[in-house]
Amino acid sequence: MAMEATASEGLLGTFHTADINGEPVTQDVFAQSNLTMLNIWGTFCYPCIQEMPDIGQLSEEYKDRMQIIGLISDVTQPEDKGALEIIEYTGANYLHIVNSVDLMNGYVGQVQLVPTTVFLDKEGKQVGSVYTGSQSKSSWERIIKEMLEKVE
Repeated sequence: MAMEATASEGLLGTFHTADINGEPVTQDVFAQSNLTMLNIWGTFCYPCIQEMPDIGQLSEEYKDRMQIIGLISDVTQPEDKGALEIIEYTGANYLHIVNSVDLMNGYVGQVQLVPTTVFLDKEGKQVGSVYTGSQSKSSWERIIKEMLEKVE
């Protein structure tokens, strides 16, 4: 029970959704890594898509120290063809989750611009600032290093 109480204090609260392939995902996903980079993106968003190849590379380069999750703001059903095509085209081979009522009723419903990126610790609590707009790979590397220093 203590685990649920801790998770509900996280930025996204308690939530149930699925990944792009239909596998269930909850707030417990954050416990898998000391640091999670949550990149909220949309299939309609050119700057989002433009930065995804770099984020895909960073996911591979930092896989032993952190995880990256893409949250697709405008997709609520797994197996969305448009989202799957973008993920494949950009080489963004990290976990992508679809939006849900739980997420929309919480933090994600307050996000007005995409891409929006936030870093979370093992408990789902925010680490550092919220980043709106796309970033270059070198900018993300600098930011990731700063965030890792806060949690390691």
